[in-house]
Amino acid sequence: MYLWSKQTEYLMRLRFLWAMLLPLGLFSQTTIVSMPIDGSTDTTTECSGILVDGGGINGNYTAYNNGYVIIDPPGNDTVTLSFTTWSLYHSSDWIQVWDGAGTSGTTYIGYYSGTSTLPSSFIGSSGAITIRFYSNYFGNAAGFVANWSTTGTTAPSANFTYSAPTPNYNAPIQFVNTSTNAGTYLWDFGDGTTSTAQNPTHNFTTSGANTVELIASNCNTSDTTTLTINISNAPNGSGPSDTITIAVPCGGTASTDFTVYNASGAGILTYDFNVLDSNTYFDWDFEDGTLEGFQPSNTFTTLTNSTASSAEGSRSLYFSGAQSSTPVKRDLGDIQPKNVGYHTSVGYTGYRGGYTQIFDSNNGYGIFLNTYWNSSGYFYLYYRSATGVVSSEVITTYTTGDFVHVEFRNIDYTARTFDLYLDGTLNNSLGLPLGRPQNVHCQHLRFHECTSWTTSARDLYPPADS
Repeated sequence: MYLWSKQTEYLMRLRFLWAMLLPLGLFSQTTIVSMPIDGSTDTTTECSGILVDGGGINGNYTAYNNGYVIIDPPGNDTVTLSFTTWSLYHSSDWIQVWDGAGTSGTTYIGYYSGTSTLPSSFIGSSGAITIRFYSNYFGNAAGFVANWSTTGTTAPSANFTYSAPTPNYNAPIQFVNTSTNAGTYLWDFGDGTTSTAQNPTHNFTTSGANTVELIASNCNTSDTTTLTINISNAPNGSGPSDTITIAVPCGGTASTDFTVYNASGAGILTYDFNVLDSNTYFDWDFEDGTLEGFQPSNTFTTLTNSTASSAEGSRSLYFSGAQSSTPVKRDLGDIQPKNVGYHTSVGYTGYRGGYTQIFDSNNGYGIFLNTYWNSSGYFYLYYRSATGVVSSEVITTYTTGDFVHVEFRNIDYTARTFDLYLDGTLNNSLGLPLGRPQNVHCQHLRFHECTSWTTSARDLYPPADS
């Protein structure tokens, strides 16, 4: 059986009347806000309007509605919210109301269910009011309709300053809005550009007097103020038009001379220099006694800054107790040098010693792959072929205790190729493809408890021809 109450009939007739009036444009100037139903929050800054449940102006709300609306008109005048219709299906359908914008740090007004008697109006004395609507899992009803408005009479006062005591031509000027009792702003910079930001930044490209206008408004009225800013003359500069090329040896410095002119009586000239190409220089020589950012891949490997042996200088990185398939790593991060090199040697003839990897964690690739020493007297490089197959290549033989200088030159980070040099000699002119290092012999993983090796990274930097 369905019970049709007088109240429901009244609400249905009222909603039907509004549905008829809306196409006629009688509410065309009125803001209508529907409560969100998905737990989200909507905000309106209109000075007045109509608030309805999630069913909209014409329909019933449904089950599981949950949402917030913040009514925050410009200025700080009191907001009044009055419910003109109220028909919730159950006591488990309800609203909550706060005095202020949001539910944190604001004043909680109360909780009202379908069986509650509402006050004649809710007052947001802070200048804003927040409403939450929630409906249970069963039943629905016509819901509610409410009106809000602001009733203040406080006029705003427009005022501002700017942060440049001697404003330069085409230089950014920060404007600081010191208006009171306002909530919306319109700036006119006198050169055809405007802004609605509270504290905008603007560049003037007209020398001399420029008049800036600010209109500050609230729901009651608006106020206007102007300020004249004198912009300095435009610069009249000249300088070298060609690219200046400076060759800088690795680890060294270089300098050159050029002249920039600014004509007499011109404004301040700001000259920008753009570095078109550069190679990052870094030198991990271990002379400071640290590990220079190298890290083991497992808990079985120990790293030590050692003075026992070194290709250059007095120190090197010594690591021992590693598994055969887990390299000692150094992360380059955002650095993308064109050339990277290091010295490495092994102090024993065991299985796969001296696993070293220089990699880029940001891109997920072992950019310079793995190198390791094999017990058969060979020095290996792991790489990914052009078809994506991971394989290893013998790149030299070795003698125990001797250092080999490994360099990856002409690295192309787009094509992911490089040239391999050993002790200064090109080893593979085809440019081996870069890729994610993988151990194709991982099924032969072994742990060498008593083995050790030494790696020196004295020259981890681009060579002189970079």
